[in-house]
Amino acid sequence: MFDYDRLKDQARVVGEALQARLDLLAAKHSCIGYAHGRGLFYGLDLVTDGASKIPARNAARWIREWVKLLGVMATSTGPLGNIINRPSLCFSLYDVDECASALEAAFSQLPESELVEG
Repeated sequence: MFDYDRLKDQARVVGEALQARLDLLAAKHSCIGYAHGRGLFYGLDLVTDGASKIPARNAARWIREWVKLLGVMATSTGPLGNIINRPSLCFSLYDVDECASALEAAFSQLPESELVEG
């Protein structure tokens, strides 16, 4: 039998750690227009630049594929092609580090050409 209160607490604690890491990524990479989430459901809105806020669908696809190569499952979805992740409830603080490290590696390698829409 599941201990639902424990799972909710785990999701809250791990989700807060994940949000903190995503906020750090957003502060470092101007193509992340907004990092948001609740619990273990989070999203990164990618933009061509911080001023125009034009959705960067190509960059979202590129990041999604790069992190998959690093063992992190992510999707790009919705009309804006945002990066979305919904990890399972067993997602841990260790997994937060793995996920954030993969995203950092991907954003550090993102070619400028992927930020051009058209």
